[in-house]
Amino acid sequence: MVMLVGVTGWWSLRQLQLSSDASRLRDLMKSGLESLEAGDFSAAARDLVQATDVLDRLGREDSAADLVRQRGREAAAADGLVSVSLVDILDEADRSQRSGADGSWTRQFRRDHRGRWIIMQSVLERPSDRVDDKTKESGEKQLPGTFEVEYPFAVGKRAVRLTGRMPGLVRLPGWGDPADEDPRPVIFAAQLEACRFDPGTETWWVELSADTAFLWTDIGSYGQLGFLPDALFGDAEIAAILKRQSAAAGLAVDVPADPVKTDDGSSETLPKIGALDREATR
Repeated sequence: MVMLVGVTGWWSLRQLQLSSDASRLRDLMKSGLESLEAGDFSAAARDLVQATDVLDRLGREDSAADLVRQRGREAAAADGLVSVSLVDILDEADRSQRSGADGSWTRQFRRDHRGRWIIMQSVLERPSDRVDDKTKESGEKQLPGTFEVEYPFAVGKRAVRLTGRMPGLVRLPGWGDPADEDPRPVIFAAQLEACRFDPGTETWWVELSADTAFLWTDIGSYGQLGFLPDALFGDAEIAAILKRQSAAAGLAVDVPADPVKTDDGSSETLPKIGALDREATR
């Protein structure tokens, strides 16, 4: 009887908490998405991460819930960016390595940069033989979505490459196709794990934390971060990349703007936030 009463009480409290969470969900989503559009990444991350937690506990697996989860990841990454550029980090690492202070640099990297986010636009490659040999020695198979990136800025005459893993890459059309002579760039975010020098190849390797990398999908926050169109990739090209990545990330909802009648009889378009808000509360 005591056990039955206890379980009943726990179930009742859980249902009450879920009901309370559901009532807060709409406000969390709305405020989080508004903050994201305004470039207030700290507030957006706070609200959207909370909304994601509520969605998970409610067992929501619909398209709107997936979109909120994605926006939450993007807000958290934008809010947790490295405090200095990767170029500056590598310059400092190179100076330390040349002076023989590798140990102190490793400790500094772990303290100041490990776990911070970077956001990049680059062509991703399948791992080189160096990584393949390493995995063969350990007896491990190369995991799907493992990639390398050639960083566009060298450190003196030393090349820089990044390596990481992004499971969503395997859903990108043409990923790793050897017949593709002009691979399309990818916009992605990932957390820094380590930065080390390979004296055999005179290369700096920046390792990204396992499985933290994900495809970026939101053009609004991308612009708010200061990534402006350039001579190679204008607005249309950036939009096409993000649309392609949205499909690969499984975001089926491309929320349309809804025209509505105003008081004077004219028509205006509601922002995407309003459309998503209604989609999420169906």
